[in-house]
Amino acid sequence: MTTKQKLSDVIQVNPRRQLKKGNIAPFVAMENIVPYEKQISEYTQRKISGSNSKFKNGDTLLAKITPSLENGKTVFVDFLKKNEIGHGSTEFFVLCGKENQILDQFVYYLMRTSEFREEAIRSMTGTSGRQRVQETVFDDYEIILPTISIQEKISKPLSDLDAKIQNLQNQNHTLEQMAQAIFKSWFVDFDGVTEFEDSELGQIPKGWKIKTIEELVNHQKGFVFKSVDYQTHGKRIIRISDLTKDSIDLQNCLFIDEKKVQEQKYQSVILNENDIVITTVGSNLNHPESAVGRPIRVPTFATGSLLNQNMVRLRCINPDLQLFLLKNIQHAKFIDYLSARTQGSANQASITLGVIFDYSILLPNNENLLKNFSVISESIYQKINKNQIQIQSLTKTRDVLLPKLMSGEIR
Repeated sequence: MTTKQKLSDVIQVNPRRQLKKGNIAPFVAMENIVPYEKQISEYTQRKISGSNSKFKNGDTLLAKITPSLENGKTVFVDFLKKNEIGHGSTEFFVLCGKENQILDQFVYYLMRTSEFREEAIRSMTGTSGRQRVQETVFDDYEIILPTISIQEKISKPLSDLDAKIQNLQNQNHTLEQMAQAIFKSWFVDFDGVTEFEDSELGQIPKGWKIKTIEELVNHQKGFVFKSVDYQTHGKRIIRISDLTKDSIDLQNCLFIDEKKVQEQKYQSVILNENDIVITTVGSNLNHPESAVGRPIRVPTFATGSLLNQNMVRLRCINPDLQLFLLKNIQHAKFIDYLSARTQGSANQASITLGVIFDYSILLPNNENLLKNFSVISESIYQKINKNQIQIQSLTKTRDVLLPKLMSGEIR
C-alpha cells in the first residue's frame, strides 16, 4: 500500500541537535560538498557557534542557496563517530526521516530527484545571486510514500552504486597522493641530492635550471561560444561550472553541432588527454567551488571536448613534462602564489595569463629523473583514468535508475 502525504509529515526539517557553544566539533562548509557526490570527503574542526546547522549520522544536508542547490550539493552524513554531532554552514537544510515512516537513506534519494529539486528551485526567494529555498517547500510538496520494506528495496541498489563510486573515488585520491608524494620527494625535498647552490628560488640542487611556465608550454584561451549555437547533442563544451574540485563533470555539459567543430576557430580549443585547464575567473582561491586559478587535468572521458571562455589550456612543448607540470601547479606553492596575485573581490576574482606564465618551475639537470617520473606518473594516471571511466558509467546507471525506482516505474 502507498499513501500520499506532505513531505513535512514524514521528515524532520532542522531537527534539534545538542552542541555546546564554544566546543570544537567537525564542521562542514558549503565548499566541502562535491556536487552529486553522496559522501562528505572533507571537513574541518571548528569552534561551535549558535547559528550553525547541526547534524548526526543518517541526516541529509540539502543546500538551500543558489547556485549550490542547482549544482547538486546534497549529501548523506555518515562520517561522524558514534553519537557525535557535527555542525556546518547555515545554508544547509538538515533533514531526517520520522521513525517508522521513512528511511533516512530514502530521504536522501528523494532530495536527489529532479522533481523535488525543481519544486525547491521554484520556491526560492531573495535578491539575484542570493536566492534561498523556503522551508514551506516541505509543506507544499506531496509524495506517494511506499512502505518501509519497499523503501529499503529502492534505496539499496542506489546505495550500493554510490558505495562503488565512492570506493573508486577513494582509490583515485590515494593514487593522486602517491604521485604527489613522489613529486615532493624528488623535486621539492630533493631527497638524495648532496650539492646545492644559491638561486632566485633559494637553495636549489647544483646544475638545476629555472624555467617559467611560459617557456615550457603552448597555451590556448577558451572560446566564447554563443548561446544560439548550443545543441542537445554533439561535441561537449566544458564550462567552469562543469569543473569539479579535481576533475570534470559531464552531466550538465552543453553541446555544439559536430559539423561546426570542423571550422578552424574551434579546432584550437579541442582538449587532449592530460591537458591542463586553469580557470582565470571565479571566486577567491580560499573558496574551492569555482575557485579562480585551480588546475584541472583533462581525463580520458573528456578528451575531444571544447574549452569555453574564462579558462586557459596548457600543453607542454615536451610531452614528457606534462604530468611534471601538473604536479608543480597542484602544489601548495603555486596555489599560494596565485592567491597573492588575484584581482577583484572574493566572489569576483580574476587572474591574468601573465601571472600564470611568470611562475618559476625548477627543472633537474638529470633527464633520466624526469623520464622516470613521467613513466611512473603516467602509470598512476592510467589507473586513475580507468577508475574515472567506471565512475562515469556507474554514475550514469545510478542517475537513470534513481527516478525510475523512486517513481515506482521499476522495482
